[in-house]
Amino acid sequence: MRIYVSNLVLIFGLLFSFFSQAQIINQDNTNYYTTENTLSKSNIASILENKFTENDPFQISEYKSRNDLVEAIISSYPCVGEYLVIHEDTITESGVYFDTLFSIHTLALEWHVEFMPTYNIDLDVTICEGDSYTFGDSSYTTAGTYTDSLTIAHPAYCDSIINLNLFISDPDATDISQEMCSGSSYMFGGIEYTMVGEYRDTLTSVYGCDSIIVLDLDTVSIDFDVDIMDVTLKSNQDDATYQWLTCTDNSPIPNAIQQTFQPTQNGDYRVVITYNNCSDTSSCETINNLGVEGHSESTLIKVYPNPFINTIQVSFNDYKEKDLQMVNTLGQVVYQTKTKKISEEINTEHLPSGVYFITIESVSGSVQYEIIKS
Repeated sequence: MRIYVSNLVLIFGLLFSFFSQAQIINQDNTNYYTTENTLSKSNIASILENKFTENDPFQISEYKSRNDLVEAIISSYPCVGEYLVIHEDTITESGVYFDTLFSIHTLALEWHVEFMPTYNIDLDVTICEGDSYTFGDSSYTTAGTYTDSLTIAHPAYCDSIINLNLFISDPDATDISQEMCSGSSYMFGGIEYTMVGEYRDTLTSVYGCDSIIVLDLDTVSIDFDVDIMDVTLKSNQDDATYQWLTCTDNSPIPNAIQQTFQPTQNGDYRVVITYNNCSDTSSCETINNLGVEGHSESTLIKVYPNPFINTIQVSFNDYKEKDLQMVNTLGQVVYQTKTKKISEEINTEHLPSGVYFITIESVSGSVQYEIIKS
């Protein structure tokens, strides 16, 4: 857009040359008339409104007429990137510019120019899959970058560019696996489940979109079978914690907390197994091949004195190889040896007072003794 202010000044000067009627020649040779012998503010406004289009805003902010001097202040708001021509000078920057025309009257024109900015706006929008977004006169359902222009009507009619960066949020799907103890339940999505299986729940994401969670629910598997090896009971579940019980009253057997257990008398026994924070109990198993004083071989083995102070004597009835192990109440091995001797002396000066267990295994079987260090 070009605005030729010098022609306007000429127009104003011509108006002052006529008393009854003045003819105004625009730069496009269009004639405008005024029947007034003086140039009023309304005359100037009328001329400018015919001179410029509606998209070239101006304001006559001040007007003074006295004798043969007319002063006018005109404000204009071109868009950045356009320019004005004032008395043959090309104006591209905001500022105040002056021009004076001498005729029958003197016209002093003060031109206030302010270039209005245009804007380039980036707009990031995320919608859910299957939704649409209205932008300008169109609706979009696919991700991409779309452009629209926006005309700001006041004080100038300058176009601004809006760049829409449209993103599509894919449905989130999360798989989780959980285990529950046998006979218990698991709460998921506000529902209590007691059966194994696959369950789904729908949540809302930060963008308001659906998020699917798939639960694979199972139970903790515990092997609660017990094997019997001669007079030794062994739980089939590895890497667990154990507590052996008597079946008569389900009372815990002191210090019987290992995977294997060797009773010292005939009876029925079971074990409580704790694995992955779940517990289960085996069925009862019967041991009935122990002698009155223990295993039949125990009558031929002597462990003494009991209680003892520092030294323990273990005597055997033959020279067969035997495994001898001594543990504390925590199941920690404090002494261990293989021997074919007829007797074995165990020095326990370094051990604290308390209860200990001696297990002797041979081809004939195994036997366990409980002894006390005083």
